[in-house]
Amino acid sequence: MGVPIYNVRMSEAVSWILDSTKGSNTKTVHTINPEFIVEAQHDTKFQSVLRNGDLNVADGVGIIGASIVLGNRLPERIPGVDLVQEIAKASTEGWPSMYFLGAEQGIAEKAANNLSQRYPQANIAGYLSVDADRKLDQQTVNEINLADPDILLVAFGAPTQEFWIARNKAHLNASICIGVGGSFDYLSGHVKRAPVMLRKLGLEWGFRLYKQPRRWKRMLALPKFVSLVLWQSIFHNAKYG
Repeated sequence: MGVPIYNVRMSEAVSWILDSTKGSNTKTVHTINPEFIVEAQHDTKFQSVLRNGDLNVADGVGIIGASIVLGNRLPERIPGVDLVQEIAKASTEGWPSMYFLGAEQGIAEKAANNLSQRYPQANIAGYLSVDADRKLDQQTVNEINLADPDILLVAFGAPTQEFWIARNKAHLNASICIGVGGSFDYLSGHVKRAPVMLRKLGLEWGFRLYKQPRRWKRMLALPKFVSLVLWQSIFHNAKYG
């Protein structure tokens, strides 16, 4: 549906990210869920940003299900919150350094502190809870560059975080920028994550809706996504079957 998603496992994604921190050019990682796909169908600028991502991974059971229906099964989910923890887990003393940007006031700091406590070898370069307003971009970029992180974690929510990364990455010293959505909410303990069993069953979205009912409007994207997947499946079979 116009958005490339790479056929990688979590371990491969983490290895790619760690290797890429040694490069000189800033690369982007997008954690794609069904809402991204639906949004990209009518927002061509957002679709263009996603198409230009250096590594797009499947965050969401719906993406895995769609890959099965469309005949090119992706190996596993790579949720943003798990990706951040796996990077921290794979870190060695002092490398790579990570910077937490976004979320509500105090959430980024708490998320960074909790991650540091759980993985003492992780290098937290800093954190900043700030608005994604364009007028603040230069000031925000300057503050991030002073910390000189290897990896910048951006939690403004989609598509705001993806647009922020796209317009600022040329001015950032960080080697990797990752849009992580609501990951800081989980890492900080501000939002309780679904039990492991529900995650394995692909029902984490239902648990989050239960805990945060205000998200119900966002869930309207799911039936739209299913319709898009079925339509592409029918079109593909008609064209190549």
